[in-house]
Amino acid sequence: MDIPIFVTIVLLVAGHAPFDTQDGTTHQVIVRDFEYHDGTTGTPITLARVGDVVAFVHGGGFHTATGGVGSLALGGDGPDSPILDDEGDVYEFRVTAAGTYTYTCLIHAEMNGIIVAGR
Repeated sequence: MDIPIFVTIVLLVAGHAPFDTQDGTTHQVIVRDFEYHDGTTGTPITLARVGDVVAFVHGGGFHTATGGVGSLALGGDGPDSPILDDEGDVYEFRVTAAGTYTYTCLIHAEMNGIIVAGR
């Protein structure tokens, strides 16, 4: 998927989909098949709130979830997982600020995901 189109889709989804989580909710993202699969949206887009946790769960292969340049989170750090390569590996990232967090796999640059965080 072309990145500008992907970002446009994210902005449209973020503008029309309510953030229907509560503080402290855990969002599961399965990392497999060279993609990130959010457990709720089924896409690489996770809708969260400040205080929520995004749990990246190993689903096969060797992957990371590493915050990208261009994350718009105000004062927050993006995800920075180790290599997830064993069955059952989980990396948890707590959302600390509202904004858009972009992330990628350092091993597979074509793998990209976004966390859109509201207050």
